[in-house]
Amino acid sequence: MKTLYSVLAALLLTVIAIPAFATPPPPPSTVTPDNMVSAFGLLAWNNAGLGLGARYQRVIVPQGFLHLDNSTIHDQLAIEGGLDYIHFGVSNSFGGFSSSVDVNYFRPVVGCMWDIFITDKFIVYPKLDISYEIASVSYTVNGQSAGSFGTGYGGFLIEGAAGAMYMITPQVALRGEIGSGFLKIGGGFQF
Repeated sequence: MKTLYSVLAALLLTVIAIPAFATPPPPPSTVTPDNMVSAFGLLAWNNAGLGLGARYQRVIVPQGFLHLDNSTIHDQLAIEGGLDYIHFGVSNSFGGFSSSVDVNYFRPVVGCMWDIFITDKFIVYPKLDISYEIASVSYTVNGQSAGSFGTGYGGFLIEGAAGAMYMITPQVALRGEIGSGFLKIGGGFQF
């Protein structure tokens, strides 16, 4: 029985000690989009709208979740907040009759993104945003205002997106995202 306990103790020590001497994961890159402000041009394909967006990113889990041995791939978890503005308009005319609808959306946005560093400069990320859409809608018939909905139209939205970021320098990045309603192209600047 004493021999069995000795063997089990040796196995337990081996299981505990081997990970302690294993190769540690590579250190996180010194290039990171933490504390970054980004600006985007937006294309909303669900209504052919155009707009602008701004985001501020803050890393909340710098060591991430992937701890791959002998790999340059590493990750971090970040939160991002900002504001989008989107405008779209539709005009129709037939004979002497014309009408148009103009819609302006303002969207405060907050989300979580998982930055995965493929290289020290190239980052891909899935992202989930929650926003509140505030819209104003106005109608024009034959050049005269036919009414508006003011700013009471809107609601909460959840948007999934996938993006990529290329760090040109440690402080400057190019960014692109495609989501459940938008294409975003822009750049980021670290402060």
